[in-house]
Amino acid sequence: MARDLLIDAPVSLCRIASMQVRFKKMCQSLTKLPKVTTPRELLLASMRVAAEKAKEAKSRVDVYAARSHEGRPMESILGACSTGYDNVVQTLEETQKIVAKQGTQVDMNTQLSDAVTSAGDCDNAFQDFPEMKDPFLGMLGTNAYFSL
Repeated sequence: MARDLLIDAPVSLCRIASMQVRFKKMCQSLTKLPKVTTPRELLLASMRVAAEKAKEAKSRVDVYAARSHEGRPMESILGACSTGYDNVVQTLEETQKIVAKQGTQVDMNTQLSDAVTSAGDCDNAFQDFPEMKDPFLGMLGTNAYFSL
């Protein structure tokens, strides 16, 4: 009985969170990953998946930048995108360490806030130059790309 409660804990957490969060499908997908049996493991899994998505996004930006000959301001925008996604990865890796060491919730929330801010850097860079067409629109957007 106690084991059933432990296994169902992430699923229950997703049900509660989905009332407040629009990422219900993502949360439920994470609960199906191996070894995700506690809310803490769910949190760590979500950070690992988000970090992998950010690595993929950075890679796509870097490939596009290497092929692009558009000059400024696109060069500057792509630099902001690459740096932003790199910051997401670093911040999420640091946050995983905080969770693993049972750090404070304030430290964790600060790190996650930083990751969210960095994830939006690419979108913000394109908004700063509305005349530039975003080649990643719908593909790398903060909300679209980081959902499962």
